[in-house]
Amino acid sequence: MKTNVKTLVKTMALTGCLVTLTGCAALLEQRSYIDEMDRESEGFFVAGRDFPVANGDTGEAFRSRAEIKRRTPASSRNKEIEKEKASIEFELQEKVAQLDDESLQNYYRDTKYLESDSERLYYLSMSGSERTEYINTKMTDLADEESLKGDSREFLKRRSVH
Repeated sequence: MKTNVKTLVKTMALTGCLVTLTGCAALLEQRSYIDEMDRESEGFFVAGRDFPVANGDTGEAFRSRAEIKRRTPASSRNKEIEKEKASIEFELQEKVAQLDDESLQNYYRDTKYLESDSERLYYLSMSGSERTEYINTKMTDLADEESLKGDSREFLKRRSVH
């Protein structure tokens, strides 16, 4: 009796291993994805025929990488960074909308010295005289940077001649 049980257990274990290793693919007829898709008679839905199309709809579903990144951030840290950017952009738009004509012209003139939305927001939070002083400082810094770049180019030019 013990021998029959042992033999039965071994046979079942062996059968289980064989089924696990081979799966049940051999039981089904051989078919491929391409064969199955070729049998499809209707195909995909067609805009205008199968469903209505709105004016201006090209039928293309395209999203830029930036939009995809904004809508599906890679991590919670990126989500917070995007949320902060959106908040700054919104606050900046509100401040720009509140400017009078003269201040708006000055803002557009000075934006070439303001590198980020945060700097623009900081600029708009200042009084008129503070803005002028801030832009003068930025212009001086920019001139100093250009001077240093020119000096380094001149130094490299002299060095390559020797």
